[in-house]
Amino acid sequence: MNQEMIVDGFLHGEDPLSTMNALNQIGAGISVGENGLVHLSKKNKIFQNCKEPLNFGNSGTGLRLMLGLTTGFGLDLSFCGDESLSSRPMSRVINPLIEMGANIKSSNGKLPISILPTSFQNQYTYELPVASAQVKSSILLAGLASGIGIEIIEPVQTRDHTERMLKTLVQI
Repeated sequence: MNQEMIVDGFLHGEDPLSTMNALNQIGAGISVGENGLVHLSKKNKIFQNCKEPLNFGNSGTGLRLMLGLTTGFGLDLSFCGDESLSSRPMSRVINPLIEMGANIKSSNGKLPISILPTSFQNQYTYELPVASAQVKSSILLAGLASGIGIEIIEPVQTRDHTERMLKTLVQI
């Protein structure tokens, strides 16, 4: 049975669209209607591997969050981006995911990045060396997707967009 969620107010910028396209490459089923509303189709099938690299353009946030989500699901994928994104460090996300048990290969902590199916620990605690909502969110999504318990210790509280989103989705 397919169900649909409709999102109003989606930012139709390059970064969100790159992330949406990457999600569709692994089977998300997201479309944009003529009126600009975004339609998310609920599918019975979980995300799937994709032979083509997921291209995030210049979306660092999209890449960092998707690294957590897709390693958590145990997918076999590769990631790429534009010249600017390819020069940006991703080690602050890659390293904790590897500590969790992820099998990630990168070009000295930068794109291109590939992940292989992963066997995570049963429980993972991570103390953020520097406050980062993106790192925290990546780890939380990896834990959620893999079904393991996650504890994150923050030196100072970071933005909590992911936590608020997850609480809202649980209520739906």
